[in-house]
Amino acid sequence: MYDEAGRLTAGMELTLPYSRDQFGVPRNLDIYGTMNTADRSIALLDTALRRRFRFEELMPNAKVISGSRGDGYIEDGEGGLIDLRALLEAMNRRIRFLLNRDLTLGHAYLYNVKDFKALRDVVLNQFIPLLQEYFYNDWHRIQLVFRDVEQDNRPVEPQIIEHEMLKPSDVLGFKHDDFEDLADYRVAAPENITPDAVRKIYEPQE
Repeated sequence: MYDEAGRLTAGMELTLPYSRDQFGVPRNLDIYGTMNTADRSIALLDTALRRRFRFEELMPNAKVISGSRGDGYIEDGEGGLIDLRALLEAMNRRIRFLLNRDLTLGHAYLYNVKDFKALRDVVLNQFIPLLQEYFYNDWHRIQLVFRDVEQDNRPVEPQIIEHEMLKPSDVLGFKHDDFEDLADYRVAAPENITPDAVRKIYEPQE
């Protein structure tokens, strides 16, 4: 705010170092920025920013996910419901265990999800590519996040990340001592990612 003579009366003003122009902001303006602490490629810049600004940590908060009914649930299109809040919390619990707390999934991924089609799109086009990056294509660990396998690598159907065991004799036509059985992974076709495939991520095992 300036008076009739052009003098600053409220707010903040400074001289820009290169142009020498005056730059000011009013008193009622707050500036907010975000920083992704999981990205270590600019760690030195992060350190410089931490020394100069006030930071407030914002961890994933499943409670802000409203779903289609306001309580975090969406209809699955088959007469049932899917709990988006429980889904996020279950996946993040496993990510914290397998990796660390800084790589947990943010609630923004599910914030605008209102039906199963939108949820399936998030799983296929956001969750899976991100988990591939996190685990460097260690598909078994991605299966663990989705609870696609249980003890001894037995499949939990229906799977989101499917696998089959390939034997050298089946692939090469004969048994070869240099090769062991191999788990061959693939992402399930969209039509095979069913509500039950998602619910099993967070529902207790029987």
